[in-house]
Amino acid sequence: MLQISPVLQETITQFSQASNEYELCELLADVLHAFQLTKGFALYLQDSSHDSQLVLTSNSWNPTDDIHTLPIMHAAVKHGYIEFEQYSSEHTEHIKFLLQIAGISFSAIMNTHNVIAQKKQLGKSTLVLDTMLEMLSDIILQKDKKSIAQIAGQFLMGYMRVSSYAIIGFSYDGSLQVLSHNGYNEETLNSALRHLQNDPKTLMNENILVPMEHGPHLQGYILLKDRKSHPYSDDDVSFVSMVGMITALSIERTVLFEEESRLNAIEKDLALAKEIQQYLLPSFTEHVDGLEVTGLHVPSREIGGDYIDILHYSDKSLLLIIADVAGKGISAALIMSMVKSACSLLVQQGRRPLDIMHSINQLVHEHTASNTFVTCACIYINPQRTMITSINAGHELPLLKKRNGEIIELNQGCIALGVLNKIDSIKQSEHNIELGDIICMYTDGLCDSTTVEGNLPMHNLLSECNNNSLQSASKSIAHHMNANRNVQGISMEDDASLLLIRIVS
Repeated sequence: MLQISPVLQETITQFSQASNEYELCELLADVLHAFQLTKGFALYLQDSSHDSQLVLTSNSWNPTDDIHTLPIMHAAVKHGYIEFEQYSSEHTEHIKFLLQIAGISFSAIMNTHNVIAQKKQLGKSTLVLDTMLEMLSDIILQKDKKSIAQIAGQFLMGYMRVSSYAIIGFSYDGSLQVLSHNGYNEETLNSALRHLQNDPKTLMNENILVPMEHGPHLQGYILLKDRKSHPYSDDDVSFVSMVGMITALSIERTVLFEEESRLNAIEKDLALAKEIQQYLLPSFTEHVDGLEVTGLHVPSREIGGDYIDILHYSDKSLLLIIADVAGKGISAALIMSMVKSACSLLVQQGRRPLDIMHSINQLVHEHTASNTFVTCACIYINPQRTMITSINAGHELPLLKKRNGEIIELNQGCIALGVLNKIDSIKQSEHNIELGDIICMYTDGLCDSTTVEGNLPMHNLLSECNNNSLQSASKSIAHHMNANRNVQGISMEDDASLLLIRIVS
């Protein structure tokens, strides 16, 4: 059994007091010297890449051919080795024992270093996390891009001690704009914007450029001046990247919030416009002397571009008018309102269908885009309810169903209104009417929305009316239209309007 003197044991206990590998090597060398365990020696340590480096030699170290080598190991980990010239085999056993103790001490020192490093990293990570949480709590209250960018800039200056930064984002038209900055003059910022638009890599020579990204969405860039004296570390770049991600997420949230607010405002405007438009269209429940009136109007969107009306002349004659503005939505509805106002004014002035068509044509041509036009059909009914005058301007053909079952297509007229500045020739047709005759006017949306073929058999529909109420016929058409859309999965591509009038006295 190996005998170790008490003095040697006491000396070995000093190994546990070493604070690093080099101090431990010095203690090991002191023991070798003090107890004259070798003639001479050299101590080697291994670094993290397992390369060996000479750290200590004895004064009498003069390598000869009789050199012994022993590793310094613990738990299968080699920390280094010793080369020495021995006095005796007993001394060699003492050296082995010392190296075993030294190996344990080396492992303890390495573990201590790892724990300290982990604590430092944990402390740094905790600081970063605390900073991120504080930044989030401040940013989440902001509702515009510039306020978000200013807070992000404050955290960059506070955490990284930077004096020059710029946070650059996208404006609503897609161009780049400076949201917040410090330490950059206007000329430098304008130059940076030009480089970012053309070649962002050119900014990397004297700056650190970090994208502000959240998922696949790029919301802008963080620009920092490069520090020559103490360059940014990987941890610094990671911190800036996290700031960029939080800023990008906050900007994205703000953009979505603004978009939602804008859409809510549009929905409110559309709801109001829809309500207003309902007042511009006939209710189909008003009593008209000598006529049974019904119909329907179904816009493809909240508001539509179909115009349907019954206008009264002072002499008790009537003008039935139905029109369809090219296009959909708000623009079509605005044009429809313009056409309605003009028609109402022209009827108050006593103008007849021919003059009305010329006036509306000029109005649409002069006050709308070149690709805008209006199809229109109007029917004038005399005060005695014995004669109609019809003009069709590129619209679906109005139908006159006689009491005997004959159906007449009212096809005389002209091209759609607004295509030309002036229409040289407008044809009109006149027909006698009597009790029981039915007039049918409708827009193409009624056809497009009801059948796969896109052609509602209006002739058959009128034939089925006979002595049934027109209100029942209108409901039947609406039911047929909705049922067919549901079965075929057809969405309404156009507004649908219908006007049915029967001569009753």
